[in-house]
Amino acid sequence: MNGATNYKIVYSSNAGDAVIEGAKEIKQMIYDSTKVFINIVTDEGLTYNDSSYYISLGQNKILQKSNLVFNYTGLKHDAFIMKTAGNSLFIDGVSDRGTLYGAYDFCERFIGVRYLTYSQTYCPSLENITLYETDIVSNPAFEDRCFMNRKFYDDYKYMSRMRCIHEYRDIPDMYGGNIGWFSDNTFVKNYVHNTLDYVEPDLYLHSHPEWFFVSDGNVCDLHYSHVGLNEDGTINQSLNESPVKIAIERLKEFILNSDDLIKYYMIGQMDLNYTCQCQDCVAQEAKYGRSGMNIRFVNAIYDEVSKWAKQNGINKEWYLCSFAYQWSQSAPVKKVNGEYVALDSTVLPRDNVIVRIAPIQADNYYGMIDERQNERTREMLLGWKAILKEIR
Repeated sequence: MNGATNYKIVYSSNAGDAVIEGAKEIKQMIYDSTKVFINIVTDEGLTYNDSSYYISLGQNKILQKSNLVFNYTGLKHDAFIMKTAGNSLFIDGVSDRGTLYGAYDFCERFIGVRYLTYSQTYCPSLENITLYETDIVSNPAFEDRCFMNRKFYDDYKYMSRMRCIHEYRDIPDMYGGNIGWFSDNTFVKNYVHNTLDYVEPDLYLHSHPEWFFVSDGNVCDLHYSHVGLNEDGTINQSLNESPVKIAIERLKEFILNSDDLIKYYMIGQMDLNYTCQCQDCVAQEAKYGRSGMNIRFVNAIYDEVSKWAKQNGINKEWYLCSFAYQWSQSAPVKKVNGEYVALDSTVLPRDNVIVRIAPIQADNYYGMIDERQNERTREMLLGWKAILKEIR
């Protein structure tokens, strides 16, 4: 560079906020490293040939003129592709967030930037930045990536630089926006531990105390042996109202009042590690497991709402999510001839029911099924693996 550059950062004239943020990030890191200002321009009126000097972000006219082939087959979530052609480099993501992640990758790969902490970014002092021939595909394995630390996910910029996303916060558009999780501060006050937002004690505790698990005078959660299911996991239609029927109507309301970008709806147990020990709950636990009791409840909700959605022409992709956490962490399985099998056919999650495994007691230094991992975590993952179609 030697104090100046012929390069320009270019994006489409209608680029989204996350693509624009990626351009700003590259511009800032180049300046911090070299003290050289690089211009950011839109693609309007630009020409392109192999002698052009562009760092191109997202879908734009320069990318189209380059005749580069970007193969997105098999890419998902926030994947991006980074390629060179002539003197120019092109970054494009499956989503705008993916393009932003490609911009961060550029800064790390070509400049040597390291995003160390919320307040500390290492940027080397360089006279020149070498742009070498590149053909990179980055395809994250997990759609939801979160390090559970409040400071971390309150700092959107650092969270984004670490390529993390989650539903705990409404992510600004400049960092990619909503990740597809439904939230409604009117009814669902908790993004994840929210069964009592679906079936509210204030409305039903007096008339139906049997619906709720109460301990020391406090409503702890639903009473999962009294949610209104038959033994085969279907809804008990002889009951005029029940927790499962109320939750179904609430979920229908949520789907009707959310746009097509929203595809994940959470109904999650309350955040506690103890359970009801009444005779009915203990009996059901022996047959279905505590996690199985929860899955039966969620399956019944999904079945009914899915049928309703099809009848009403609601064709969008959607999933119902629940937890494997605390008391529901262990999979509803048993060992037969050394292999895990489901305790009962009704505890198998539907294809579009997502079980969010939260191994809170895991040793995070090791992989979940690493032989050095604690036995409880390792066996828990192996149990779920036996009854889920995939873990992602």
